Amino acid sequence: MNYVNRLCTAVHPRRSFRRTPVTLFCFIILHGLSVIAVDGALADEWLDKGHLKYFYNKAWYDAPSAGVLPTGKVPEIHQFNARYDGTGRWDAWRAEAHYALQIRAAEQPAFSKTPPAVDQTQVANLAQWLIHEPRTQALHRLDRLNIGYTAAHWTARFGRQAVSWGNGINFHPMDIFNPFAPNAIDKDYKNGDDLAYMQWLFEDGADAQLIAVPRRKIATHTLSAEQSSLAIKYRRSTALGDIDLLVSRHYAEYLTGIGWAKSVAGAIIRADATITRLTDQKTALTGVINADYSWNWFGYNIYGYTEYYYQSLGTTYPSSGLDSALRARITRGEIFVTGKHYVDVGMMIELAALVHLTPALVFNVADGSYSLPCNISYEPRQNWLLVAGATLNQGNSNTEFGGNSIATPKHQAYLHVARYF
Repeated sequence: MNYVNRLCTAVHPRRSFRRTPVTLFCFIILHGLSVIAVDGALADEWLDKGHLKYFYNKAWYDAPSAGVLPTGKVPEIHQFNARYDGTGRWDAWRAEAHYALQIRAAEQPAFSKTPPAVDQTQVANLAQWLIHEPRTQALHRLDRLNIGYTAAHWTARFGRQAVSWGNGINFHPMDIFNPFAPNAIDKDYKNGDDLAYMQWLFEDGADAQLIAVPRRKIATHTLSAEQSSLAIKYRRSTALGDIDLLVSRHYAEYLTGIGWAKSVAGAIIRADATITRLTDQKTALTGVINADYSWNWFGYNIYGYTEYYYQSLGTTYPSSGLDSALRARITRGEIFVTGKHYVDVGMMIELAALVHLTPALVFNVADGSYSLPCNISYEPRQNWLLVAGATLNQGNSNTEFGGNSIATPKHQAYLHVARYF
């Protein structure tokens, strides 16, 4: 088939792997890791793992301007991911490097002519487009590259890495660094950021974490305090539950937050709330509260959750325009919805030991539209995973999930095959 030929062409060395600085840098790093892995004397402990993944995705749109191809067909994308993770430990030192390759192909032109910017705001540009054509894309990158030191009561790591904060399940007000979208299918890895991370452990079990994320201006490619972030989070366990306190300066805005989590009658209840002083001196509020619980019903193991999310910057009708602060957060990948009030519920039902059914609902309270994602996963053998699913979006015209031209696809179906090693 055409897409198979394009996938093969994408990885052909004469066409794709040109001798560019990023390509050579990735090769040098991975060659060094392989030397360390072979010579055990260079490391007290060496761990490596990775995966190969194939994704098939087909999307349907209501609005002709929202993704339908010139031929009248809807996008049908085939994607291949490869990843190698290497981690070495030397006494109290730890080094990490992850290489990722992504190839996407379509039988009809489906990608923009201009390649999306990758790593343009990072301190180091560790990503490169190998191919960017209307029907084929190939991108490779070093998604983790950091070194760290661990002492008795503190830890420090410097370089490209990922950090997750907050208590959200699908919505993450306190996770301001590359959170997962509510409809994300693959959540194995967050994208890495170039940052400095430090953690202090206190005698009473509390801890404090500090993150500094320097970023560049895209226009000038210079480091900018207005684009950077500095955040500190303190966590302490009390009789009332686990408490998180967050203070940060994030993209020239001051954000404070509080989180709480506690076990109640076998369920876990969590909540996060943030308040941000915007650059125009206005105030933005976000918050989430959720609960999850596991039980057995007619011999089936079931996990379920419910969650409520609020953002003051949201709008009822996205076609009427978005607040500039909300649009900036969507562009940065911090927020993925445009409304104010959302309720989401979900379950994971263990149909058999290696088969899980996962239905869910994301409901926009204000406009009445909703998204229904559902998938079934199966592990046919050790280190293999098959996932098949679909997402159905419903709502009146001019609603978030109702087929509006600026919204997500009306419907989509996907197949995911993964091999871990």
